[in-house]
Amino acid sequence: MQVINRVIPIIRNNTHLRKTVLFNLQVALLFQIIFMFGDIVPESIAHAVDEKPGSHEKNNPPAPGILKTSPNRDEIELVSGYAEDVYDLAKAGKWKRASKKLNALEKTEHNLTANANILGADNISALTKSTSDLERAVTARSRLDAMITANKITAIAALIAKPFKQYLPINVVLLDYYGRELEIWSETKNTNKLADIVNKMHLTWQNLMPALIAGGGSKDVKKFGEIMKHLEMAKTPEEYGRLANSVLEEVDNLEKVFTQKPSKTE
Repeated sequence: MQVINRVIPIIRNNTHLRKTVLFNLQVALLFQIIFMFGDIVPESIAHAVDEKPGSHEKNNPPAPGILKTSPNRDEIELVSGYAEDVYDLAKAGKWKRASKKLNALEKTEHNLTANANILGADNISALTKSTSDLERAVTARSRLDAMITANKITAIAALIAKPFKQYLPINVVLLDYYGRELEIWSETKNTNKLADIVNKMHLTWQNLMPALIAGGGSKDVKKFGEIMKHLEMAKTPEEYGRLANSVLEEVDNLEKVFTQKPSKTE
């Protein structure tokens, strides 16, 4: 009891430690639910997040006032994909290929402007500006600027897609975005920025966990939860950089929870 009385004030006065303890308690509670009931989440918890697993879409119609499908859903997906391609190519210094992907991105972005009234004029304006910024960065072969701006476009595309029926929950897309942010800012050795990114990742991850478990992704919750624990303990840019690779690799597995059809034996 004396030990507990000494530890509680330390946790209470240390914000970083307090967040870590609360996060670990939440993960432990979720896995206790999994252990007791399998891949079952109470309906009240499952509905606490906006995004539902793709396999449940037929039983979960969109809320009133939200369009079921965007008229440009494929174009929005392409914008995000092309921007991610430009990010990877700029990172590798492959500027000719980056320019070709940028041209495809610009053509697709132009198609979205016709539906600015539906997709959101502010969002489309932000996309147009960022695409222009990316063109300048690629032309100047400014590696870091190109990476930052290309990654920003993936986040804008997610924001545009948010009100509509999507292939992936927005929180999966955001974790991918944050993984690239970790790569970028670990290069610049900006530890304050990196710590801020991890804090944002926590909220995104906590909102995504119930949907993952409801979709049968309890193993993936455990794997990504371990990565988040290591990110909490990271101190150096090099540690953040190594963990950024783990984040991006594991996000690919999270995507499969929502995109792969369940097997007949399940």
